[in-house]
Amino acid sequence: MIDSFERAIIDLQQEVCQLCEAEYHEQYQRLLSIKGISHKVATALIETTNGFQAFESAKAVAKFIGLAPTTFQSGKMSTHRGICRTGDSHLRSLLYVASWSAIRCNKACREFYQRLKAAGKPSKLALIAVANKLLRQAFALVRFGEDFDDNYQPKFRSLACI
Repeated sequence: MIDSFERAIIDLQQEVCQLCEAEYHEQYQRLLSIKGISHKVATALIETTNGFQAFESAKAVAKFIGLAPTTFQSGKMSTHRGICRTGDSHLRSLLYVASWSAIRCNKACREFYQRLKAAGKPSKLALIAVANKLLRQAFALVRFGEDFDDNYQPKFRSLACI
């Protein structure tokens, strides 16, 4: 009976992946072009965010998923206590695991991770920051309709419109 349930779960996951690719084909392909993002992570991102349609900024997506750093304030005291953890814990864990491969394959994520480690940050904190960076890369690619470029140099979007 357990084997039949496991097969049913695998079949349903494949069906969800196929539906996601059919409905959001362009966004799905753009997400897969990011080094470190797998089919499972791309599907989960599209499912959870509805193809990033309801979000105006990458900060809003990070807050929705629970990867945004939080600051707790009371009077004059202000402390940083990690991420907010209010969103989808499954997607957050998928992005954390994706950050492992991103620090090996994705040039921007690798440089970011190495810079944080050189500054003395713990490994888990640096990996959460890389997961947030992956999420921001995914949002930017879907939002601006570009494919992933490992040698991308940032430009000011407001100046490009002039």
